[in-house]
Amino acid sequence: NKYFTPTNATYDPTTGDMTVTVGQHGLGVGRSVVLEDNSFTFTCLTDPSDPKTYPRPGQDPYAGKSIAITSVGNTTHSPSNADYDPANGTLDITLPNHGFNQGDYIKIDDNAITFTCDLDGNATQHTYPRSYEYASGRWFEIDVPDINTIRISGLPVPRDTSTHTYVSF
Repeated sequence: NKYFTPTNATYDPTTGDMTVTVGQHGLGVGRSVVLEDNSFTFTCLTDPSDPKTYPRPGQDPYAGKSIAITSVGNTTHSPSNADYDPANGTLDITLPNHGFNQGDYIKIDDNAITFTCDLDGNATQHTYPRSYEYASGRWFEIDVPDINTIRISGLPVPRDTSTHTYVSF
């Protein structure tokens, strides 16, 4: 289990939707979370001087239960380079002044990175990740070697470990 500390939360009593701000987390639509009992404090317009905590065990329908995530915010970045080391399963992405922290998460859209490779003498361009590959649709915890680079580690070592040359992002 992983615990997060929200920086903000809003609840819409008309729709029943709660929006929670949690910074970098790696959670996605279709996954679920469990809120700790009495971990959120809200005030109501009917009595703003009496804050209440939620979810309340035995009272609220989602207390102690798994809640589906229906929406996740995101940011978009434009890297200037990428260095893929297939033999070590690492991808270093150059992203000047990225603002990420050690342990943040990123997801790379399918076919977002283009490389050539030595296997065919760099004659053809190939996009990654492809929809059937391990990295497709996956959130990765990142390392932050410096303010201009983020690193994904632990990628599976492919059959083709030839040198890959960055073309575009």
